[in-house]
Amino acid sequence: MLTPQLSELITALQALTPMPDDDTLNDLPVEDNPMDTLDNILIALKQETRETYPLEIIPPLLEVFGTGTGNGVFWGILHLVEAYPDKQELYPLIQRATRSTNPGTREWCCLLLGRRRNLADEPFLVERLQDPVAVVRQYALKGIIMLSQCYSMTHLLPLIEPLLHDEDKEVRHTATNALEALRRSPDEE
Repeated sequence: MLTPQLSELITALQALTPMPDDDTLNDLPVEDNPMDTLDNILIALKQETRETYPLEIIPPLLEVFGTGTGNGVFWGILHLVEAYPDKQELYPLIQRATRSTNPGTREWCCLLLGRRRNLADEPFLVERLQDPVAVVRQYALKGIIMLSQCYSMTHLLPLIEPLLHDEDKEVRHTATNALEALRRSPDEE
């Protein structure tokens, strides 16, 4: 159960959900830019979760992400999510969130899964290779690159090769990097 303070912060966070992409944020007049509000909410959430960190906070944190970095503020969300103490409870929520309707959530969850470097996350990353949003495909590739640092991923080469012809230049570039990384991934034992 959430404390009244946490409930208030989550309500404020949900009012900002989802955050706009970086280009939209940069075009907003200073007085309409929600980044200061989001940053203040994150600071307060960090304080409120020092002793008790309820799992109910994670889904709203995952849904607030926009595409891009939020001028760097989204990294604070990522770190707050990763600070959740029970990884067995946390990562199924992140895996499910890779299917969110919010492309920012899908993008950042691919990054969270990649940073964990756990083979159980492979199917969720592979599924996002077909995402309709280019930045999500790019971050699914980045997540797979991170997995390839610990596991043989050569079986994914045929799934990544078509992305060399993706309509998005960044996806094509990341696919090239992914193919190189997968060819260098550790051998299967």
